Amino acid sequence: MTFRENAARKNHPDSEESFTARFAVIIRDHYGALTDPIKALARDAKVTLRTARNWWDGECAPRAESYMQLAALIPELRAQVAADLELDKELDRRAEEIFRRAMESYRQSSSDDAA
Repeated sequence: MTFRENAARKNHPDSEESFTARFAVIIRDHYGALTDPIKALARDAKVTLRTARNWWDGECAPRAESYMQLAALIPELRAQVAADLELDKELDRRAEEIFRRAMESYRQSSSDDAA
């Protein structure tokens, strides 16, 4: 799978790996056992009940400020942030390697053409 295909799959809204879907699973796991989980989520994130419900249902993702506020309270979200950052680093390393190989190949073909 190419870098571009992987990025598209990861961010596709129907993908189980989408940010919104992963976020919804984590908050459901964290708040699910409570009597009124959506109210608790809204209170912790300092958002409206409607916003919390949309997150819960996987309809939309939180803004960065709300996400980081919840990450301070939910260890699984902190772990997800770390995993996403590590994935981004790996994708950057792969992209740099592909670019380096392409440049080497280009230089090789240019020197062959000159000869």
